[in-house]
Amino acid sequence: MRTPLTDHEEMEIQFIRKDLFETTKIRKVFFEMVIFSFLVFSFSCLFLFLSFLFLFLAGSLLTSYLDIVKKNIGDSVPKSVMHFLVNYVKQNLHNRLIEELYKEDKLEELLQEDKEVAAQRMNCKAMLDVLKRATTIINQVSDSEL
Repeated sequence: MRTPLTDHEEMEIQFIRKDLFETTKIRKVFFEMVIFSFLVFSFSCLFLFLSFLFLFLAGSLLTSYLDIVKKNIGDSVPKSVMHFLVNYVKQNLHNRLIEELYKEDKLEELLQEDKEVAAQRMNCKAMLDVLKRATTIINQVSDSEL
């Protein structure tokens, strides 16, 4: 059988048990803190990764948007030039031509027939006279044969 423990030995055993219990508790708390720290670090890394991913995606979308805007502006420049410059010139040119057309001193000059056109007209009139005479002669010949 065992010999009974003295009070001093009993107190020592309780102190060791208490110390062991607290050591185990401290280890458990320390282990939980390590796991918690690891989880926080993991989530921090994940958050950092997702932040960088979001920044990269936002930058990529912004670059694409600016490329589209640049293309649209480049496409609208010729349209703007056509609208503002060419239409303005067309309208003013029309007005200037009408003004020149109705000036009194140039009216006779504008109404004169070009020499080449007059020569072609005279040739066509002579050809028409020749063709009319030929038609008349053909009609007389065909009437006489019948």
